[in-house]
Amino acid sequence: MQQYIEIYDKKNNNYWETLVDEINSYCEANNIKYVNYFYHKKLVEKKKESVKNG
Repeated sequence: MQQYIEIYDKKNNNYWETLVDEINSYCEANNIKYVNYFYHKKLVEKKKESVKNG
């Protein structure tokens, strides 16, 4: 319940950022091409920036 409150009530993005980082690391380490369907504006912008700076 506390994690729900942090994510949705307090708008704490740490959970999503950590999850995306773990998925990215796993896929890169295993040479897996993927599309991340977690939509979060900051995460999408971060991914676009990393691709741009690639």
